[in-house]
Amino acid sequence: MPTLTEAELEALEPSAENAAVHFPPTFIGPTWQKDENGKWLLPEKTLGWEILGWVAEWLTFSDNRPFMCTPEQARFVLWYYAVDSRGKFKYRKAVLQRMKGWGKDPLAAVLSIVELIGPSQFSHWGPDGNPVGRPHPDAYVQVTAVSEQQTENTRDVFPGLIPNRTRAAFNMDVQKEVIYANGGRQKLRTMSANFRSAEGGRLSE
Repeated sequence: MPTLTEAELEALEPSAENAAVHFPPTFIGPTWQKDENGKWLLPEKTLGWEILGWVAEWLTFSDNRPFMCTPEQARFVLWYYAVDSRGKFKYRKAVLQRMKGWGKDPLAAVLSIVELIGPSQFSHWGPDGNPVGRPHPDAYVQVTAVSEQQTENTRDVFPGLIPNRTRAAFNMDVQKEVIYANGGRQKLRTMSANFRSAEGGRLSE
């Protein structure tokens, strides 16, 4: 695709059509792949369907509505928890890079709670042939960033996501930087990779 000159770029009418032609988005990974009919590709086997239902049942928006993922977020969850014929996760790592305001922090908070107390681990195959999940009995979830301040956007979402009935059902103690569940057997912690903000400044010699 030819590169626009500065003059051509300035003269270009801002529209969705021109953006699609001259600045097509880059899609990496299965979340944004479509089949030959233009329909979204979804994994054959995934814990994601059960997890999406669990999230809607146990987590809420700040106004107490059930938390519902957007279609794009839902596809990401489905692929993130895709499993193979042995029940092993197909993907061990994932990167979610989207525009500001897309909802990355709320989704990160949701998935952190799923990993803490939700059906995030493969248990067995159900009678319909689909995978069934279970919680990790000794989950230790870490939300990290370069600085402590960068974890705040995710950390501040947790209290509104976890209603009182969920806290009671899973015996949760929701503190500012640490969340305990089921008597402390499961723990979620927000922390910084910067030793100065995580542990304090070094002693001067």
